[in-house]
Amino acid sequence: AALSRDITTRRQTDEKLQRQLKELTVLQETALAGTQSSTLDELVERVTGIIGESLYPDNFGILFLDEVKKVLRSHASYRLGKINESRATIVPLGKGVSSYVIETGQTYRVADVLSEPRYVGVTLGIRSELCVPIHVAGVPIGVINAESQQLDFFSADDERLLGTIAVQMGIAIEKMRLLDAERQQRQAAETLRQAAEVVSSSLD
Repeated sequence: AALSRDITTRRQTDEKLQRQLKELTVLQETALAGTQSSTLDELVERVTGIIGESLYPDNFGILFLDEVKKVLRSHASYRLGKINESRATIVPLGKGVSSYVIETGQTYRVADVLSEPRYVGVTLGIRSELCVPIHVAGVPIGVINAESQQLDFFSADDERLLGTIAVQMGIAIEKMRLLDAERQQRQAAETLRQAAEVVSSSLD
């Protein structure tokens, strides 16, 4: 009995260490994606691929808020199922767990979706869900959403991991927006300069 307990303890320790190593690898790769990606699409595709393949193979992806139409739209890279089926998903504000997370700006973990009135199913067989908001300048602009076919699959460790990745993504997206704004300002300034030259030449 003692030997059996010792083997079980060692196995659990090994599994925990393997999980921690995988999480560190994911964090490193997503951080690199944030610094190396030049567009939002590239960033989201890389992050979705890294996390979906490593940790959450059932359903995983990112949805962004469309403030004009008051809906959440899944990014094209959203992964549905282990076969990585792609399907556009639109969630109206006021419905679904992801909508609730956008409205509150808080992470929400569902141990059993069958007992969660906010849950809106997209694929069959899902039993648990974890949804984390992405903030830019303190405002939620989208969510990272993970679903599992296992009951009560997600833990506090998953919350911390996706929360950290959401912060990384928020910083990267804000940086992209600032760079894009600077680029537009430079283009506008160049256009004005060229127009001024034309006017000056015409006056001469």
